[in-house]
Amino acid sequence: MSVTRNVLWIAPYPADPKAHAAPWITSLAKALSLSGQIKLTILSTSSSISSSTLEFEKDGYRVILLKVLPPKWEIVTLYLFRILALRRWLKNNQMSYDLVHVHGTEHQFELASVGLKRPTVVSIQGILFRYLKALPETFSSKKLIWLLGSVYERWGIRKHKHFVCRTHWDSAAIRSLNPTARIFVGWEMIRTDFFVEEGNNFEEKSNVLFLGGLNSIKGIAEALYVFDAVVQNDDLTLVIFGDGSVKDLNALIQRKQLANLKVGVNVFHKGRASADQIVKEML
Repeated sequence: MSVTRNVLWIAPYPADPKAHAAPWITSLAKALSLSGQIKLTILSTSSSISSSTLEFEKDGYRVILLKVLPPKWEIVTLYLFRILALRRWLKNNQMSYDLVHVHGTEHQFELASVGLKRPTVVSIQGILFRYLKALPETFSSKKLIWLLGSVYERWGIRKHKHFVCRTHWDSAAIRSLNPTARIFVGWEMIRTDFFVEEGNNFEEKSNVLFLGGLNSIKGIAEALYVFDAVVQNDDLTLVIFGDGSVKDLNALIQRKQLANLKVGVNVFHKGRASADQIVKEML
């Protein structure tokens, strides 16, 4: 006889019930809800809701949003309002759940969930204290925000006991701060949109698809350097999906002096895309 478990996620989630959170959040949440063995609640924060809390149902799971300050005031108050709002809610409601699963350490969720009486596990997404080293700018608002976040992140990682990581890299980052941590290795769930039966009628093409946009941390500069080196001798096309624009791409290519790359000829930036658009491009 199967037992239904009450599971609480603390994860980033949009205030609009019609909007979609990060795909690894929504895909796994929907799959777990359909299993019939998990009763899932997602706890998150938002500055755009009008009441102190907002609750709604989505794809078989429940979402609870707590009202927090607008982003600029969040920074001024060092995110303490958000952290305390989450801690108060967790203190009053944690015993209703069999497990608390924290998604990511970028939003102080790991700090708000330290010391709970229920079993708690933290999934690692981005790692701010590592990412700081890769930010190209000397000073920026992003760097300031990440610096503050990394202070909280380090403290929270040291205090938690259980983590879910995907690679040796993030596992090593956790162990550098918390040598006794218990680490479970688990990949994110990929959206079902990418598993479409299309047969074997694929055209032979010489295209390269890059899904990181123009985000420096995703490796766009390295990808362009390599493509510039190989495109001299091959008829290749590089297609980029993600943040940024054609203007930004042109500026990056000129700044890096990549003479073999021509935007609109052998390099294309198509912006952000839906899963369906990415599937079509992959085919």
